[in-house]
Amino acid sequence: MNLILSKNGLLIANIKGDSVSRSEYYSALEKAQVEEDKTNYHKFIAKVQYAAIKNYLKILGYETH
Repeated sequence: MNLILSKNGLLIANIKGDSVSRSEYYSALEKAQVEEDKTNYHKFIAKVQYAAIKNYLKILGYETH
């Protein structure tokens, strides 16, 4: 997944190791594979990337809301 994201100029998805994040990731992945509905998976990855972008901006001194 991260290779595909990187090849397309996107940030890699660093999924937190806590049980809530892992559970949400595995649930979305399972639904994508079993039910062939990738909506929740895409939303989860987008949420992870959004959090990373906000963190990078904060490190650079930009305020986000």
